[in-house]
Amino acid sequence: MSLSPYTIDDVAADYDRTRDWASRNWRDLVKKGRLPQPIEDTGSPVWDRAQVYAVRDKPLPAATRAIVAAHRAAFDVAHTLPREALHSDEVAKDRARLDRHFSRGASDANPASAPANKQREQA
Repeated sequence: MSLSPYTIDDVAADYDRTRDWASRNWRDLVKKGRLPQPIEDTGSPVWDRAQVYAVRDKPLPAATRAIVAAHRAAFDVAHTLPREALHSDEVAKDRARLDRHFSRGASDANPASAPANKQREQA
C-alpha cells in the first residue's frame, strides 16, 4: 500500500494552524528539522509521507517508533475499507476479542494458558 503525499494542508492540520501559516512557515520547519525537504516544492510543496513520519518519530525510543508505525498502518488500512466493512459482525467479534485480551491481560486471552490461569485462580 502506498501512502498518499503529505501536503501543506497536512502541515497545517498537524500544527493546528491555518493553511496560510503553513505556506509561510514550512521552510522554517525544514530548517529546524521538523520536516524533511519536500519532494516537490514548485507551487505548493509536497512531501513523502514516510519521510515525514521518520523525521517526526526520530526522537522516540525504538520500541515506541515501532508501536507508532503499527498504529499508523492500522489507521491507513482502516481508512481504505468501505465504511460498512468497519461495522461488520467479523469486526465486532475481533473488537470483543481484543477487549477481552486487553482487559484481562495478554496471558488470559491465550487459550493455551487457560490451565495455568485456572490453577492460579484456585490457589
